[in-house]
Amino acid sequence: MRKNEPQKIKWVFGLKTKLIALALILLFLLFKLQNYERIQLSADQIEMMPSIVPGQVVYLYKHPKLENYLVGDIVYYRKKNESKFHFARLVALNKGTLEIKNKNLYLNQTIHAATKDAFPVSVQKIFQLSHGQFFLVQDQQGASWMDSIALGPIDSSELEIRGKVFFFMKQSP
Repeated sequence: MRKNEPQKIKWVFGLKTKLIALALILLFLLFKLQNYERIQLSADQIEMMPSIVPGQVVYLYKHPKLENYLVGDIVYYRKKNESKFHFARLVALNKGTLEIKNKNLYLNQTIHAATKDAFPVSVQKIFQLSHGQFFLVQDQQGASWMDSIALGPIDSSELEIRGKVFFFMKQSP
């Protein structure tokens, strides 16, 4: 009997360790998932076409601090005096000179790849960003024009960012 006892103890100890590890993983996931949000895009949310199209499901990662957002992130935001949220790409923050000319957006005289050939020829503007300002651009220009092309640089104190898009997929029928 004594020869089987060490195996039984190993099995029980192994099972307890695995259950504790599983419980810790589940607690971690529960904590992390509180920072995520799922959004089903409605038919009128076309501002980020063709990147994100109506009918898709978008998952946001909610950052409480604006400093956690990076250039290139697609964010879900609104100005604090508005009720509707919009999607836009963060193309610059805190400082820099932005110029729209020849259908392109230039950041500090370098073409911004995500907005290449995205603007009508008639749009010619120059913007100067200061510390604490964001420059947000929607892929579908003219959709709602609630981005920095229409509004200019947006001060972080006037901006509420609900989260950044980390995953999107087409909704199953």
